[in-house]
Amino acid sequence: MNINIRILLAFILVIPNANALLIDNGSGLIYDSDLDVTWLQDANYAMTSGFDADGNMSWGTASNWAADLSYAGYDNWRLPTYDNTNPRPTTSTSTNEIGSLWNELSGGDTLSTDELLPFVNLVDNNAHWYWTGQVDVNEPTNAWRIDMECACWDSQDMGNEYAAWAVHDGNISSVPEPASLFLMVIGLAGLGLHKRIRLIK
Repeated sequence: MNINIRILLAFILVIPNANALLIDNGSGLIYDSDLDVTWLQDANYAMTSGFDADGNMSWGTASNWAADLSYAGYDNWRLPTYDNTNPRPTTSTSTNEIGSLWNELSGGDTLSTDELLPFVNLVDNNAHWYWTGQVDVNEPTNAWRIDMECACWDSQDMGNEYAAWAVHDGNISSVPEPASLFLMVIGLAGLGLHKRIRLIK
């Protein structure tokens, strides 16, 4: 088989399913096509990176950690949105990104670490509590947290310490997007054909 055709076929086999909700973009980046956001694959990257010993931080520290994070060449990370009036959305909604993610992973039932794929390192500090980006409007010194095992939620003092999961707007990737890579493969195939034609002449 012609080498250029083999390269093209190999590429076609690794194109992500266009209908997938969660697409592994490589380098620890998971794109959520329903929400049009990219999650860190590591659900406790603050600990993994050495920023915090166990990944549990006050809300202010967690917010600043996400805002200051530079990962895979991208800045402008943040804590996920949350809507305490719709804590367990059955369809994805941009006003509750972390609740929507829980529903996508669990199917609306309790989430176990076995169901966390393609993510890793769900926190386990007797529960799976994460800060959200939502401040409690009725208690300005509080913010909302969510337990990713059951999507249980409550408002907590910002000084308490829970984990943080960073999210980024849009589809970001440290590798060329499929359309760009496809064009590159076709271009390389064309160059090979052009060289072969020149040799024949």
